[in-house]
Amino acid sequence: MPGTREDITRLLQAAGVAAFASYTAADIADDPHLRSRGAIQEMSGPNGESRKVVGPPWRFSRTPAKLARWTPKLGEHNDYVFGELLGLSSAEIGKLIEAKVIH
Repeated sequence: MPGTREDITRLLQAAGVAAFASYTAADIADDPHLRSRGAIQEMSGPNGESRKVVGPPWRFSRTPAKLARWTPKLGEHNDYVFGELLGLSSAEIGKLIEAKVIH
């Protein structure tokens, strides 16, 4: 009996079963097909770190999609969201942080 998940996937698919192997995040980031399609992108962070990320799955010739910025840190946009958008004061935001409702 075949041992790799790819071998088992091929056997199941040949028998008419809609099957595919479960991939880890590392498997997805290292997948040759996804990398050749440009689905996996390398991004640089604000502190010089870099990581592989899954980019937008669609491909348009006149409006190519790409990731433009790093993922924000936890709570990085609290003042904007809770203050500017929702109208909470700094004191109210501080109370929510203290109560561990938000970070």
